[in-house]
Amino acid sequence: MRGSIDFARFGGNFQSTFKHAFDNLKNKIEERFSDLAPEISAASRKKALAAIDDYRQIHQLGVLRESIISPEAMAATGLLPSESFDSRIVFLFTACAYVSLAFDAFGRGDDASAMLRLFDANYWFGFQESGDLRPYVTDEALEGIFRTDRATLAAQAKVAKRQPVKVRAAQLIIQNAKWDSRHQASIAVAEQLIKEFSENLKTESAAQKLVAGVIAELPDSQQYFKRSSNKKRG
Repeated sequence: MRGSIDFARFGGNFQSTFKHAFDNLKNKIEERFSDLAPEISAASRKKALAAIDDYRQIHQLGVLRESIISPEAMAATGLLPSESFDSRIVFLFTACAYVSLAFDAFGRGDDASAMLRLFDANYWFGFQESGDLRPYVTDEALEGIFRTDRATLAAQAKVAKRQPVKVRAAQLIIQNAKWDSRHQASIAVAEQLIKEFSENLKTESAAQKLVAGVIAELPDSQQYFKRSSNKKRG
């Protein structure tokens, strides 16, 4: 059972052990992505992988669905799967999602979870090397990723377009740390987002609605608001 692994054996070398394993797998994912999709520019590949980490920062475990990358996180990469799309990229992105979760756990000091997530990432990296596995995988999660009707593609494109805006909103909320209220945060952050993303946000109400949604999705969001803290103490 994986949960019984004694990570104490890494001792004082744990950080260097984790960093070496993390960097090695991260580089392997980047190289493999280049092999699987040479027609995609290096800049676009880098942006797609970064989008998975951005999505995880807001949605945490929402980056996964039934053990593989969620359709929403997949859409955030800006790559829309089609019938000719190599399913190995989906599993490679799944490995990337686990790498992101491992890095998050490591940053929180949860060494055991960090290594276990890295083990998961290595598993999915190896899985994708087995070839185009779509005919042998019937999980609803995978089927959802490969739906190609117009409505789905339009929805995926919308998610991908909004993702950088949502990531920036989360950054602004966290940077302030102690807003007087959610309403104040929604107004202030929305104003900044309109300045930075005028093409994506046309009205203040749309921007405020987006910020409210990001606040609702942030883990332990109450920590960023004074009123929430006061209510908790009361």
